[in-house]
This record gives sequence, C-alpha cells and structure tokens, in this order.
Amino acid sequence: MREIRGRCAVLAAAGLVACVVLVAAIAGFGRALPTAYHPINALVWITGSASVMGPFLSSISIGMARSSAWGEQFDVFRVWQARRALTGGWVGSALFVPVSWFLLVMTARNGARPVGLTGEVWAYLLLLAAPAAVAGILFVAGRAVLPAPR
Repeated sequence: MREIRGRCAVLAAAGLVACVVLVAAIAGFGRALPTAYHPINALVWITGSASVMGPFLSSISIGMARSSAWGEQFDVFRVWQARRALTGGWVGSALFVPVSWFLLVMTARNGARPVGLTGEVWAYLLLLAAPAAVAGILFVAGRAVLPAPR
C-alpha cells in the first residue's frame, strides 16, 4: 500500500505543477498572439485556462485517493469516487478544447485585421490541447495506480 500511496503523491504533484505551467503558458503566450488585439481573444484565454480545471480536478482526486489506502485495505467507495473524478476531469477538459479552438480560428481568420493561421496560431492551438492531454495522462496513470474495486 505504501507503493500506491507514493505513486498517488507523485502523480498528484506532477499534475499540479503541470496545471500551474499550463495556465501561465496559456495566458502568457496568448498575449503574444497576433490576434491579441481582438476582444474575443480574451475568451480564448478564459476557455483555455478553464480547460486546466480538468487536470487540476484529476490531480486533487488522485492526491485525496492516497488516504483511501491504509495497511492492506481500501475504502472502495472513495476509490470509485477518485476513478470517476479522473473520468470527469478528462471529459471536462476535452470539452473546452474545441470551443477555444473555434474562438481562436474565428478570430485569426475573420477579425478586424485577419492574420490567418500563422505558425504562432498553430502552436497556440496545440497549447490549448495540452490540458486535455495532461488530463488524459492522469486518467490512464491514475486508473493504473488505483485498483478497480470489485
């Protein structure tokens, strides 16, 4: 059980660090985009930053799942809750990605000064997908660490 508790702690800490880095990158690089002049670009930052709530929820649930393992026993209900929260975090984060992509592409192609899909815009589109990817990694790793209750 110490191994499970240790893996949960490492996953939770790595996930929280990734969340901080992603929020800073989404906000910081979003201000450097050629579409930063447009008011809708603020919605891109907001939806992009909101998608970080998925990995944040996943990290917190993995961290709290540490307390569900003690000795050689598990609290089955809390393990199920943690596994459901991992699913919810991934799905929730993935739902924000197409919204933020749509807003960014719309602004880049149809703004007051359309800039098109430049390399910066493509790189930012990939950055906007990163929170969902991190939530997916936490989903897979968290479900591998947390045993499936029977």
